[in-house]
Amino acid sequence: MVLLVGSEHRKNKRSYPISSATKIGNTMAAIFLLISLNVLVTFFLLLALYLFKSALGIDLFPGSFVDFLQSR
Repeated sequence: MVLLVGSEHRKNKRSYPISSATKIGNTMAAIFLLISLNVLVTFFLLLALYLFKSALGIDLFPGSFVDFLQSR
């Protein structure tokens, strides 16, 4: 969490060395978070488009399975 109020109180450099495992772990976590965010945004965008299509009554595949069941 970042608090953007007040002056900077941190030291310029870390007091401990950063290992390569930490760098790899941070990179993997960042990639995972970006991919997760991308999937989440894509899901909600496709959901919004589907709901918009349904509200307008647009049928992309006429003669669907529901029509087949109703004709029997």
